[in-house]
Parts: sequence; structure tokens; C-alpha cells
Amino acid sequence: MCSPTIFLLECRADKGRAVGSWRNADERPIAADGRRSLGGSPPIQWEHDEHPLHVRIVGGEAMTRLRALVLEDELPARNYLVQLIEASQLAEVVGAVAGLREAREILAARPVDVVFVDVQLAGGESGLELLRSPPGGSRPEYVLATAYSQHALEARNLGVTDYLLKPFSEERVEQCLRRTAARRSLAAVR
Repeated sequence: MCSPTIFLLECRADKGRAVGSWRNADERPIAADGRRSLGGSPPIQWEHDEHPLHVRIVGGEAMTRLRALVLEDELPARNYLVQLIEASQLAEVVGAVAGLREAREILAARPVDVVFVDVQLAGGESGLELLRSPPGGSRPEYVLATAYSQHALEARNLGVTDYLLKPFSEERVEQCLRRTAARRSLAAVR
């Protein structure tokens, strides 16, 4: 019989916003597949200023960090994807939610550049509904982050930027974020 895992949310105030990170009881980062591959636990930043100035130098060029939203109903997978995104230093996570309603609320309330969407959500919801009827305003890039490859054709028809299959890897998430940033940069120039 397996012993239950206890998850802790560590929070602190940082310049007027809540900052927290999920850890399991043994203080090691949570991974979807049970591995503890990440060297440290980058903080999950749940809320950011309206107009953040987060710039990173990449290959001699200044690059603004992407603002990411994660829609994933499975807590370990959600936490692992958030950690991979934050560890890349190419994006900051402005929200990590389990359902469509919460995702729509965040998209309506704050700017988001990229949304990582799981297809099969709890309660019979489909993450594809977010792409089929996106909220008004500026349209973020969408990345399907799922265990099901059979949605690739529909995802492409809906304009998905990238498609991540579980289990996620650090290299693949970074590649996805670089591709998304390049696509957004090209769109801004046009």
C-alpha cells in the first residue's frame, strides 16, 4: 500500500504580490512522473504586475519573458509543467488552473501570451473548448499539453502553436517557449 503524499504551498509576499511554490513533504520538487529531476524549485508566481518589465538576454538580444497560463486538471502534471516553464526563464506563469472557468477568468483579467492546454479535463470538460470559443481581447498563443496524440489534426485546424505530449521534458518545453516567443515577435513586427 502506498503512503499518501502531502503537498505544501509555501507563500510569501514579494513587492505586493503573492509568490508561492508547491513542494511535497520531503521538500523536493514535484514531478508528474515521480522523478525529482529539477535541481531546485523555482517559485510559482501566481500574480504579476499589470505591466511587468522582465527582460532576459538571449544570444545577445533582449527578450521579454512570455506570460504563461497552464490549464491542467492533474495537480502533479500541472506543478511539473509550471516548474519546467519557470526554470526555462523564458516565461513566467501568471496562472495555473484546473478548469475552463478559471482559465477564462484569468484570460479576461490579465495579459497572457501563451496558454498550455490539457485536452481531457475533470468533469468531462475539454480544453479544446477554450480554443473553439476564446475570450475576447488579444489572442494568446495556444499549446496543447496532453497525453493524447489523436487531437493533433484538430489542434492544427484551431491554430495551435505547438503540441507537447506527456511526459513533458525540460528540452521540449524550452523548445516550445522559444518557438512561441519567435512567433509572437514576428507577429508584433507585422
